[in-house]
Amino acid sequence: MTVPASELPDENDLSERLYDSDDYLKDNEDGLYDGADSIVVVDYYGDDNNTYGWGYIGTAGNNDNICGLVDVHHEDNNNLPSELSRVESDGVAFHELLHVYDSEHSDDVSTYDTPSWQSDEISLMYSWDGVDCNDQGDTEVIENRVSSCTKSSVRSYIDSNF
Repeated sequence: MTVPASELPDENDLSERLYDSDDYLKDNEDGLYDGADSIVVVDYYGDDNNTYGWGYIGTAGNNDNICGLVDVHHEDNNNLPSELSRVESDGVAFHELLHVYDSEHSDDVSTYDTPSWQSDEISLMYSWDGVDCNDQGDTEVIENRVSSCTKSSVRSYIDSNF
């Protein structure tokens, strides 16, 4: 299904486009919306403000606000940062979906337990704001993996809500 462009005004940022998309799907695609625990919206907004996606946190399985959104314009125009080179828009979409299942930006840098001088890979839910959990070294590239912190958070949410 397609969310009409008229429902997503250009002056909005990605967070507002997520809210508008979620409202549109809830109001117009109730068969799909009511049967889904979560939805990923693929957008082509192209606002080059270094925001690649947006997602509600901890809303999967609810009656509303179950969407995450990824802006594929950045990938199509080779505008993703080098850290996202391995995961591209698919990784961003999964990152936003993890938010919907109550995962927040993890303080976990590394996807592997290796000595800090060997690890330069970071998890999909890495927080650019700092490192507290499992600091394994410098960050150079995001991998298609999540940390044990993220797995635990998502599993706990699913076990408690489904």
